[in-house]
Amino acid sequence: MLNLAVFEKADEQLLESSFDAIQQKDNVTILNSGAEHDSILRQTIDDVRIPLKAQFSFQNLFKVKTNYGCFYIAQCLVDFGYPAGSRSGVQSYNHVYEYQLMGIAHLRVDLGITNMRKETAIDKLFNRFFYHDINFTGADRFNEKYLLVSDSRPVLETCFDNHFLSTIAEYDDVLLSINHQQLYISFDQPMNIRQTSIVQDILSNCKFLGNTAMTNLPGGGG
Repeated sequence: MLNLAVFEKADEQLLESSFDAIQQKDNVTILNSGAEHDSILRQTIDDVRIPLKAQFSFQNLFKVKTNYGCFYIAQCLVDFGYPAGSRSGVQSYNHVYEYQLMGIAHLRVDLGITNMRKETAIDKLFNRFFYHDINFTGADRFNEKYLLVSDSRPVLETCFDNHFLSTIAEYDDVLLSINHQQLYISFDQPMNIRQTSIVQDILSNCKFLGNTAMTNLPGGGG
């Protein structure tokens, strides 16, 4: 059952609509408690950059099974509480928080430290001096749209096939981060309904998924 304990009525509609956007729900399990949920949350907190003084939690966590393995879609709550005013130091009466959507997966292969974001005009101008942007043969649209860097380029080039790259290239402003065998997809914007289908489409076409998101879970690491 969805966790709809929310601060505003509009939040409830957002969470429900985000879940409704998931396709093939027969392959989806809601994990809002238990060892698997807690392990994924701990690993995510260790790996991702959380804003200073914010509380990070999963409002809802969905496990999605595919032909290649499984991945997770997390409705994340980033809660700043009632922060003090920036000038007077007086406590604010406005509750500051936002929901973020994240895709999470454990991979069968170690891809080192890998990061991907939208490539800017400045990136294109200075790429030859400051970056080592990875481009792929036959993936011109991806190469043009995204900046991809990795300390495990040879392994990455064997895993990121053209179908996976073309799927990513269908979308704008996707952020991808890999910490060895942990993959995360996120967005610069707060959660919206469209992000759910984006995450599902990209990770459903990822052929190097593992069975679980954490190697220390039963059946993990493969």
